[in-house]
Amino acid sequence: MTKLKSVPTIEVENLVFGYPQQKPILRGISFTLQPGERVALLGLTGAGKSTLLENLIGLKMPQSGEIRVQGKKLEEATLSQARRQIGFCFQDANDQLFMPTIL
Repeated sequence: MTKLKSVPTIEVENLVFGYPQQKPILRGISFTLQPGERVALLGLTGAGKSTLLENLIGLKMPQSGEIRVQGKKLEEATLSQARRQIGFCFQDANDQLFMPTIL
């Protein structure tokens, strides 16, 4: 019996992201999450944990590198599909519902 190879849940290759007028805070990030794997993302305040997760769901787009969710490259055309696969809660629950300005 042949075992089918599963498609990784998330693949990140050489991700680079930085905010305007700043050096990149994410540089050369690469990892693969297989179906059923559980991981913890730990780091000091300002280390880039939230920024990485915001890249994974397309709230921020990397300057270079590639993100694939269920084997599909994360880009404008596949954002809605990726967001159906990844659950995301903001650090501050008020940011999900209420913002101080209309923008």
